[in-house]
Amino acid sequence: MMQDASNANLLNTAIIAHKSGDYFQAEAIYREILDNDPECVQALHSLASLSLTLEQPSIAIPLLKKAIALDGNNPNLLYNLGLAYQQYKDIESAIYYYKLALALKPDFSLAHNNIGVAYQHLGRLDHANAHLEKALEYSPEYVDAYYNFSQSHKFSFKDQPTIKKIESLINLNRDNIDGAIKLNFSLGKIYGDLKISEQSFHYYQQGNRLKNAKFNTSQFKQYINNIIHNYSKAFVESHRNIPISAQRRFIFVIGMPRSGTTLIEQILASHSNVQSAGESGFVGDIVDDLSNLIQSEKTYPACIQDITSDKLLHVSSSLNTQIDNLPYSCNVITDKSPINFLHIGLMMLLFPKSIVVQTSRNPIDTCLSCYFQNFERQHQYSYDLKNLAFFYNQYSHLMSHWKSIFQDRIYEVFYENLVKNQKEETQKLIEACHLEWDEKCLHFYESDTVVSSASKWQIRRPIYQSSVNKWKQYKSYIGELIDNLDIDKSDI
Repeated sequence: MMQDASNANLLNTAIIAHKSGDYFQAEAIYREILDNDPECVQALHSLASLSLTLEQPSIAIPLLKKAIALDGNNPNLLYNLGLAYQQYKDIESAIYYYKLALALKPDFSLAHNNIGVAYQHLGRLDHANAHLEKALEYSPEYVDAYYNFSQSHKFSFKDQPTIKKIESLINLNRDNIDGAIKLNFSLGKIYGDLKISEQSFHYYQQGNRLKNAKFNTSQFKQYINNIIHNYSKAFVESHRNIPISAQRRFIFVIGMPRSGTTLIEQILASHSNVQSAGESGFVGDIVDDLSNLIQSEKTYPACIQDITSDKLLHVSSSLNTQIDNLPYSCNVITDKSPINFLHIGLMMLLFPKSIVVQTSRNPIDTCLSCYFQNFERQHQYSYDLKNLAFFYNQYSHLMSHWKSIFQDRIYEVFYENLVKNQKEETQKLIEACHLEWDEKCLHFYESDTVVSSASKWQIRRPIYQSSVNKWKQYKSYIGELIDNLDIDKSDI
């Protein structure tokens, strides 16, 4: 009894620390409890929940499995295990545990919502919407479920009751900024479906303003200039012929967000000899750690000047060893991270057999699509039309620099050309990537690859043309964007 009382007190202290954001203290106490009582289900569950907050699903999964072995009829444990697998990008396992949770608690709205999102990632939109509608049936004011439903459901005027409900929820969520943002983005998309442009843009504008995002244009411009300065043509040429060997080669898919990167990745990943690494983030990890790896006191990108042939060979060999140990069955791997346009110089040096595929789309369509997207993280520039134009101009400036150095290793795909001539453009893409032709690349939408990007709904169907020149529907409202883009405006 004394130990139970002691554990209860410790749990209360840990939970208070957890809720207040003192994760270090909370974790220490949870582990102390488990040292004393390894079968304390609440401590196992709480530590797993903390791990999920920190996006550490590999820690959460064994904790939750142990807790479930001790308390198998707890739907919250099963739900959180599903959540852990979803974070781990094992979507099928996530769905399995969400279903177990729902079997015990059919009105579990959180589980219905999350299984709906999981089905969206698999492109099974009928299943997704059925579960999202269940979530709303049991919780009629569930903002996240409305938001997720709005993204995968094609709205028509017969959906007026749902639309009115979402509009009414905005007033109820004025103090819930995240909820208000999601509701406004939902209504922006809904009125876009209905072709009521003025209302659509109004709600998108409100959602973007509520983000209250800060983007330092001068700092970003300086960063771009520093990259161009440090990755000069002379510098790259002096390191171009280092004898780096690797079993696998990368196809890096880059471009502005919403320019077609996910579509291109899916086309390539449909090839029998290509495997997708998704948005792996490993290039960003290299950039973050490069100063340490090459023992430079300078920050990136200036530290690249301290790299020697021996250091470059060592870093590349180490990376390739790690990559060879990953569970990839193909020797050609796609890595789709749009922001990697910043790091093409480093990628080309570390992976000399790689190729970059740049996706390009009408600049106004690209920027407006970013403005209409409620990104989960980063992309602070995207919530303001003037900042969007600035970012696009800097992106274009840097890409011109990379092409002047790596012209033979950067292949540009134009979204509009691909939409108009799918087979011809796909064949040219496959040839540019030094692959044999594979008919499956024309049927990319039949792939079972898990898609986590904002385009997960669009790429589950054949190529369509409705996104071409979509900006014209909103021309009256985006003068600030058009005026600030460094593009030919003669046809606008």
